[in-house]
Amino acid sequence: MSTSRFKAYAALGGMFVLGAVCSAAAYHAVARRDYAQFFSGDRSTFEARRVEVMGRELELSQAQVNQVREIFQKHADERKRLLRQELETCGGPLNAHRERTDAEIRAVLTPSQRARFETLRAERKRRLFGQPEPSRSASTTD
Repeated sequence: MSTSRFKAYAALGGMFVLGAVCSAAAYHAVARRDYAQFFSGDRSTFEARRVEVMGRELELSQAQVNQVREIFQKHADERKRLLRQELETCGGPLNAHRERTDAEIRAVLTPSQRARFETLRAERKRRLFGQPEPSRSASTTD
């Protein structure tokens, strides 16, 4: 292979590597910014989005939306305290708090909304914790 051809291939390979490094650095910067915005932002904004999604997914009435919003507001201080404690105790108190909050939300829902709520909770657990989806045969035997 000639020297000029080798230089051309080396330059092309170098540009490819440089492009990959720049792309990775840009992705890292954007991901860190988005992560910081998501986790350092106002928690009430996060809860407002959660209530909005629940309202849409569960077809909640406006009265139900207001009740769910009030439930989140009522438990906000306890949740903040438990989130701090979560970092130290690895999840138990926060899970108990989440179950109590979800039980109150279930009481507001109709039976069909409650079934959809349980499906959404299972999907969230699967996404967050990597739990496998329930098998079809297990659900038919219950």
